[in-house]
Amino acid sequence: MAQKITIELPDDLYQSAHEAAVRAGLDLEAWLIRQTGYAAPTPEMRRSSLEWLMKHAGAATPPDADNSHNEQIDRDLAEEYASTHNEQA
Repeated sequence: MAQKITIELPDDLYQSAHEAAVRAGLDLEAWLIRQTGYAAPTPEMRRSSLEWLMKHAGAATPPDADNSHNEQIDRDLAEEYASTHNEQA
């Protein structure tokens, strides 16, 4: 079931939305429906997005998955925090 609504947009907002719809290759109504879905997704849209995201969970493995570089990162940060950054070039 669909609901019909009428909205009044300020001219500048209408123009901006219309231009965005043209760039997306959509008519204004389709573009506004898509944007509303992004701003206020239905439970099904959320579920679908989560399913898509979870397919990719764990797909990337950092080069050093055991975080052995933490000590080097700590040293680099300590050096930066200690620096006055007043060195002459």
